[in-house]
Amino acid sequence: MLGAGGQYEIALDIPVADDHLLGAPGEGLRIVGERLAVGRTLRCLRWLGQAHRAYALMLSRMTDRHTHGGPLADKQLLHAYVFDSHAEIAAARALTHAAVAALVDGRDTRVAVGTAKVVTARALHAVVDRAIQVYGAEGLTDDTPLPMLARTARTARILDGPDELHITTVARRLLAERH
Repeated sequence: MLGAGGQYEIALDIPVADDHLLGAPGEGLRIVGERLAVGRTLRCLRWLGQAHRAYALMLSRMTDRHTHGGPLADKQLLHAYVFDSHAEIAAARALTHAAVAALVDGRDTRVAVGTAKVVTARALHAVVDRAIQVYGAEGLTDDTPLPMLARTARTARILDGPDELHITTVARRLLAERH
């Protein structure tokens, strides 16, 4: 799968005796949901690390690469890249930490995890895209980790449910809380 290792689909049709069930009958979906919340949060943590890596590469390139008489870091347009990337990573970090706290505290994690998943995946995608732009053509080659990070960033917006699904689910829950 593009950018994602360890993703497989399996189907099992095996009868299981009642005394071999994990949890109570009918509780399987709840257990799966809890596991998905942990998995999604762990992915957010991984994506944060990858966004930091792309950000560090971008900053390094901006300070090391000189064009038209000075470093790229002196170009005002690129200052927006630095600010936007910093802000997106900070927001994703705060939301991911809120999701971790909800998991640790045993609270309902659906809004916190869904929000963190979408924002962190989007942040990774945006930061990697900016880093590639700063690198230019070299950012498209295997001379940097950016192409691999770009593949990961694109799949992040689909894995564990596409962003659109999480946006709708979170919005519905938030609206329901108002009633």
